[in-house]
Amino acid sequence: MDVKTKIINENIVQVFTMEDEHVCSFELPSEKGKLTYSYMAMRIEHLFYDDIKSADILSAIVYVVRRCKRGGFMPRLYFGEAEERQHIGSLIREVRMKRGLSSKDVAMLVGLAAPNYSRIESGLTSPTYKTLMRIFDVLDIRMDIQPADLTPINVEERAKAERNAEWQIVSKRIIAQVRKEHPKMLFWSAKHVMETKYYRELVKEYKGH
Repeated sequence: MDVKTKIINENIVQVFTMEDEHVCSFELPSEKGKLTYSYMAMRIEHLFYDDIKSADILSAIVYVVRRCKRGGFMPRLYFGEAEERQHIGSLIREVRMKRGLSSKDVAMLVGLAAPNYSRIESGLTSPTYKTLMRIFDVLDIRMDIQPADLTPINVEERAKAERNAEWQIVSKRIIAQVRKEHPKMLFWSAKHVMETKYYRELVKEYKGH
């Protein structure tokens, strides 16, 4: 993707195609050492130009942010103006519709109330970085160099996968707690710990909340 950048208001970088079509804007962190605003803008421009010529815009944004983070600074999507919010919101809506998902489906998977999610797509509110990355994850927008595979998502299967992933984390925490409270099990396998009454009691307590 061949782009050019323009710094405004000191730490805001606008990204445009060579045909002057607005791509997105980033808010840059404070300057530090060689990490001047001009350097960071140049780095963003370089990543768009060099590495993701064929990527779709949202995948490109994720890719650029993560590569910049590895390089020592963390740009954030800028939503200071209504047109910025509306632009990103429309891109999200376009991907969601290509995925065959309703706004309620995405809101459920992201963990937002449906009206709050709709406000993001409509450009009426600015999502936090964490929420935005969660939306990208649910829509399967990755930092791929190739265009995203916009195939429909089965909501029930995706929700089940989300619950399974969450339970895996909870189960590991419960196993760690059992081992901590009962040192004799410190070197027991996870399978053996899960067969004890102590594990089952903590699971029952967790599910009762």
